[in-house]
Amino acid sequence: MLGKEKAMWPDLKKKEEGSSKKCRQAVLLTTGSFNPITRAHVEILEIAKRALEKDFGYVVTNGYISPTHDDYVKDKCTRKKCKFVPSKQRAHMCDLALKENKWIRTSYWECTRERFYDYTGVIRALRKHLDSIGMSDVAVLYVCGSDHARFCSGGFGAKGKGLVVVPR
Repeated sequence: MLGKEKAMWPDLKKKEEGSSKKCRQAVLLTTGSFNPITRAHVEILEIAKRALEKDFGYVVTNGYISPTHDDYVKDKCTRKKCKFVPSKQRAHMCDLALKENKWIRTSYWECTRERFYDYTGVIRALRKHLDSIGMSDVAVLYVCGSDHARFCSGGFGAKGKGLVVVPR
């Protein structure tokens, strides 16, 4: 199981041992349809990383873009009358968009589940994975735009989880 979960959250890194003990490590996560992924989706994580490291003393080692399950995206595309792209292809588009990025990767966890999970379920899955590999001291910070923040009310009071809102 560990090998399979590792593939869902690729390239996890711990901060370097020589790093200041005052620095807190964080992994950033954003979820969405990414139908298709855009520069703005990547930039929101870049903005959050810069602010967290400069202003809040974090060391951000990883970021994940997590394409949402097909069931949610199909419904959204029907409502918005846009073309639906299956999760396998959306995840591949994310991989291509992140090919040159040194710290952000595509997470396949959400889009490979048998059913749709809201963002809180994806946060819990990443938190559980970090705990299982000895990274329980690493914070999982969910990153979203101000347009999505109004939906983000639960799950952030728990230790090791947080919310970063980037104005759009």
